[in-house]
Amino acid sequence: MRLNRGDRMAGVGGLQLRRYFQRFGSEQVNYATVMDELSVPKRQAEKLLTKLLQLEMISRCEFQHDKKMVSYQTTIRGNALGMAKAGKPVTRACAEEVLYKFLDRVRVLNGRQELAHSVESVVVFGSYLSDAKRLNDLDIAVELRASGMTTHRSRTIGTQVSIGRAREGGGSGTWWKRFAGRSSKWSRF
Repeated sequence: MRLNRGDRMAGVGGLQLRRYFQRFGSEQVNYATVMDELSVPKRQAEKLLTKLLQLEMISRCEFQHDKKMVSYQTTIRGNALGMAKAGKPVTRACAEEVLYKFLDRVRVLNGRQELAHSVESVVVFGSYLSDAKRLNDLDIAVELRASGMTTHRSRTIGTQVSIGRAREGGGSGTWWKRFAGRSSKWSRF
């Protein structure tokens, strides 16, 4: 899903609603959080919640924490809005230029012996691997190696850090699990 400036949903700015779902989507959607986040009176907050229910962006929580106030959670549609991209897509030519400049910087960095780390590998993934002329963004994964370590030891540490971050909700482990051990399949250079 992609949002553009000026998009409106349920009478609210799309970017404003996205930010609200990012903050409160898990089970804290209620008229009080809508009032606070969107700076609207209670009646308007309740109307917004009704519209979001009709659009199937939220659903009533099975367990209600507060008997005086109904709580909702985001649905798949609401989660999609919370994760929607708002930046302009980039052209393939622009992404390639950025990638080549990045790789040049990696070569310079790896030539500096005084640094504590060097770049072991760079992997491109995501929409760049498709044939699309317009890309969402340029996704790059970088594997670092501490100076004086063997390649095997540095990869082991990198894997442990990435998987540990995934367990903690850090995000980087998700892509790591998808391409770990298959980097040649994901790389285009």
